[in-house]
Amino acid sequence: MNGLKILKDFTYRCESIFENTTTSMSKRFLSWLILTIRTVALIPGKINFTRLSRYGGRTAKTFASNFKVSVDWIKVNTGIARENFGCSDDVAIAIDPSFISKSGRQTYGMGRFWSGVAQRVKRGLEIMAIGAISLSKHTCVMLGAVQSPDFRTLESEKQMSMLDWYVALVRSKATELLSLTDILVADAFFSKYEFVNEVIGMGFRFVGRLRANSYLRYLAIPDSSAPRRRGRKKKYGEKVDFSTL
Repeated sequence: MNGLKILKDFTYRCESIFENTTTSMSKRFLSWLILTIRTVALIPGKINFTRLSRYGGRTAKTFASNFKVSVDWIKVNTGIARENFGCSDDVAIAIDPSFISKSGRQTYGMGRFWSGVAQRVKRGLEIMAIGAISLSKHTCVMLGAVQSPDFRTLESEKQMSMLDWYVALVRSKATELLSLTDILVADAFFSKYEFVNEVIGMGFRFVGRLRANSYLRYLAIPDSSAPRRRGRKKKYGEKVDFSTL
């Protein structure tokens, strides 16, 4: 298959997917979107508005203005995932904050975030990646990536912690995500009572793991049928000889 045939097939698939999954886009914007996706696939190396204009046949101002149009990508990508996965019952929603290296002081969201690769907190940016995974097809469809604000902005402007912001983000996208599946998968950071309790209240079933240093403690339930021992009760802090019990 030559390159031109591959490009035509790619364009046809994009058109069919967008037309079947969303009706909120105008035909003009939809044609521009398909052109942009096809141009991005052709451009080698770095991509900006100038290079999009050079390869795409539109002005850089046209690309810049269309990128400002608000699109509910979670809804669009959920429809794409539903079309790819079909009626499979082994689909789950996965969320994972990802660190992005970035220097400077003027970029929005610059702060200190946890880097899983470096295993330490680093200065940069963070996005919350949301994807739909299928066990049977061993694949993932990205549903969206939302940039995280730094914790100082959250504390000063919204009086929220990072965990509160993650909960609010999942809640804002819960309707679209639940239309695909009710299973939510996350790493050990989210295995906290505050987060798990909130997402279960939204209708999700949470799947995660505990931290390596988790301490599990169960309260003892006294057996009322056991015979009571005679003698006075031991005082708090008093040593007990367990060999005599």
